[in-house]
Amino acid sequence: MEIDGRVDVNEITALVQASQLGDRAAFGALVQGFRHSAMELAVRLLWDRELADEVVQDSFVKAWIQIKQLRQAGRFRTWFFRIVTNTALNYVRDQRRYTDLQQNVARTRKDSDVSTRSHTQELNECLQAALAQLGEKEALAISLTGLEELSYDQAADVMNCSMTSLRQHLFRARKKLKVMLKDYLE
Repeated sequence: MEIDGRVDVNEITALVQASQLGDRAAFGALVQGFRHSAMELAVRLLWDRELADEVVQDSFVKAWIQIKQLRQAGRFRTWFFRIVTNTALNYVRDQRRYTDLQQNVARTRKDSDVSTRSHTQELNECLQAALAQLGEKEALAISLTGLEELSYDQAADVMNCSMTSLRQHLFRARKKLKVMLKDYLE
């Protein structure tokens, strides 16, 4: 089964329906299929792999508990990404670590030896630092549409906002990123 990347909606629907009936093996297949993309999303939101792993685990537990509430089994990915997003954002808000995470990204970039890094590594670090400087909604909009490759409809659904609001977040984010990454865009 290939879930991350190319989605087989019929297979996901069958696994979700079986999970809703209490089939732990079916839910285990969903966990295996979505773990990688959920982890990537959580890392982009938290900038910390250990915290992201904890958030993903909590998100799967929440998903298992709430799976019977999912009305459209084929929309599992969007529904689950909303759980991951909300869990990560709640963690950041509750622990008040967002500022610390931004400082860690900036410190990591400053402490790196520029002469030994490849151009790709440097660009990746600059992109991560730039994303960390965006507003919460702007960074999430960029991560969901650009990095997770969700459609605008799916991203708006995950963010629980209108399409217009999503587009505004994307517009502002791209405008800020263009300024922050101008040295790499020329």
